[in-house]
Amino acid sequence: MSIIVSSPGKVILMGEHAVVHGQTCIAAATDLRLFVKLENNQENKILRLRIIKTGNEIIPVIWSEQNNEQKTDGHLNATDTDKFINIEWSLNSINQFMRQLKEKIPKELLLESEQQKPAKAAVAKIFKESLSTFSTSIDGRSLALSVDWSCQSLLLLLFLAKEKNESQFEDFTEGLYIDVSSQLPMSRGLGSSAAFCVSLSGALHLYYQKKNSQLMEINEKLRDVIAAHSAITEHLIHGNPSGVDTSVSCYGGIVAFRPILPVSKQCERISLSDPIKVILVDTGVDRQTRLLVQGVALRLSERKEIYLPCIEILGQLSEQIFSILNDNKDENQKKKIVSFLEHRMQFSHTLLNVLGVGHPKLERVCEIAIQNGYQGCKLTGAGGGGCAVIMTSKSVSSKLN
Repeated sequence: MSIIVSSPGKVILMGEHAVVHGQTCIAAATDLRLFVKLENNQENKILRLRIIKTGNEIIPVIWSEQNNEQKTDGHLNATDTDKFINIEWSLNSINQFMRQLKEKIPKELLLESEQQKPAKAAVAKIFKESLSTFSTSIDGRSLALSVDWSCQSLLLLLFLAKEKNESQFEDFTEGLYIDVSSQLPMSRGLGSSAAFCVSLSGALHLYYQKKNSQLMEINEKLRDVIAAHSAITEHLIHGNPSGVDTSVSCYGGIVAFRPILPVSKQCERISLSDPIKVILVDTGVDRQTRLLVQGVALRLSERKEIYLPCIEILGQLSEQIFSILNDNKDENQKKKIVSFLEHRMQFSHTLLNVLGVGHPKLERVCEIAIQNGYQGCKLTGAGGGGCAVIMTSKSVSSKLN
């Protein structure tokens, strides 16, 4: 059995950071995708995660200190080569860990977590605490952070899919091989972790459909479950995610995301008669979303009178963009859209700098864009490096390239 699932990354056009604090944001799926291939193996009794290095992404070595030798402590094997990273667990250790999670995470909490953000955080917290009994290091050395998060996400999504699809607990008796390849650069604000969670969750649910002799399909009901399970897993990675990344990766399109509404109403799709063209520019600067989100929250708590108006204005700008994008049928209105977006994007970038999430390389990208006639340029995602997004209605200048 071989299952392949892919999902898109995302770009936030307006409202990053504000969305964490309950404000509206505007986000869109990209044409860059992450792919997960899942295969069962009757002979080799292991769970294997292979992250394929495709050349257009930056994946750190498997160790926090460089070492390409294979090590083992009885539970976990790891290999780092020029082409891929391999992580392997024995099925015995996986089954034991799954049983521990089943004892610690109530079924009622799992059902509640499909609808309520506090329940999602509670499930992630119990899982994180349970990891103390499970090996995520080898010979006392830690995996590189992005690899460790991938491993944790796999284990949690495996448990969530297992609980959702099994009427009674069963041990894994066949090996599972999971290969991951991505067009999305990591740690750049384009939703690579969300795309990983969505694709992997989808593949695991399809695996159970096949195992249970059901029709293999991702319908709207299952899509809702995948979005919920992926959002739970994002709590492990980002601490306090808004939910927009996993929603956009799961449902696609361009949406207004309103986190204060019930889960079923948070995403409102925007129907465009013409596509919006943007240019994504990678600064090459790694950053951690979790730390940037925590930094904004700290500044907001210490100087609310300064930073809360920025958060609220970003939300208002998002609602303005939602209104004008929804009202794009008239030809005269269409001509105004790009100009309208450019102005709001520049204003948004200034506000995000006030919130403390800018970076000199992002400023340089915006400077070059403006010099070449592109008026709408801003950071996208958590900032602190990562990517910039530039609004355009024309071909890309060779100078900008």
